[in-house]
This record gives sequence, structure tokens and C-alpha cells, in this order.
Amino acid sequence: MIVICAAPALALAQQQLTPAQQQQAQNWADQQARNAAMTQAALAQQAHQPVRPQVLQYQRWQNEWKQQHPGEPMPSLGVLEHMHEKELVANTQADGQRMWAARQAELKANYQKARQMQGQKNAAQHITWNTQQWANWDKAYDQQMHQQAIDYEHAREQAGEELRAEMAEQARREGRAF
Repeated sequence: MIVICAAPALALAQQQLTPAQQQQAQNWADQQARNAAMTQAALAQQAHQPVRPQVLQYQRWQNEWKQQHPGEPMPSLGVLEHMHEKELVANTQADGQRMWAARQAELKANYQKARQMQGQKNAAQHITWNTQQWANWDKAYDQQMHQQAIDYEHAREQAGEELRAEMAEQARREGRAF
């Protein structure tokens, strides 16, 4: 009998929240409503975007499995990826080759533009370069591009070191191991 009387009293005590607790509960409810609205907006926006190639590929693999193995359970994505490993490798290599070709085309366009600008600069000064002078310019251009690549790599490494140091310092302040 005491247990029965204690249970309603406990429920009543939980319903009697302090103003701070009521505010916290309201803030939580408001945040949940904002989260739901943001999720709904993101899903609506996603519905208007084209399907990613990886999703189409997975759907194609599923359809092939269903046709070739009717009534059998669908394997996991990992199993399907393993079955199509050669296709994945070929696609990865083709993507890499396309990226490399695009970068080479960009570098060539940059070279041609720089050379054209040097030619215009020479023409404005009424200067004509011979083959050796253009070869020297080409060599200087190559050296400059090489130095830019070295400088970029150095800056990237330095940024990584600074980020690691910052993360280690933050972990130290928070008393965590890094």
C-alpha cells in the first residue's frame, strides 16, 4: 500500500518543475522542432538533386543480383563491392586518368597563356626573342612552377603541423590525451 501511494507522489513531483527546468524543457522542445524542420528541408532539397553515380551503381548491382539469383537474399554492400572489385578498380583508374588529363590540360593552358603574355610584353617593347631566349624562358618557367609546387607542399605540411599542435594544445587544456 505504501508503494502504491509513493508512485503517484513521485509522478506528481516530476510534474512540478522549477522555472529553470521548465525553460530547459521548452528550449529542448524548440531545438527538437528546429532539428525536425532542418531535416525536412534537407530531405526536400536532396529530393531535387540528381542521384549520385555510386548510388546508381549499387542499384544496378542489386538489380543484376535479383535477375541472376531470384529468390535469394540480397548480399550486403560489402559483398557486392567484392564481387565487382574489378569494375571498381577500373572505374577508379579511369577517374584518376581523367583527373590527370584534366590537370595536364590546365597546366598546358597556363603555360600557353604565360608564354603568350611574355610574347605580348616583348612586342610592346619591340623585342624579338630567338630560339635560345625562348628556351631560357621555358627553363625559367619550369623552375618557377617546380618552386611553386615545393612551396605549396611545404605550406601544406606546415598547416598540418600547426593543426596537430593546436589539437594537442586543446587536448592538453581539456585534460585529454592526444
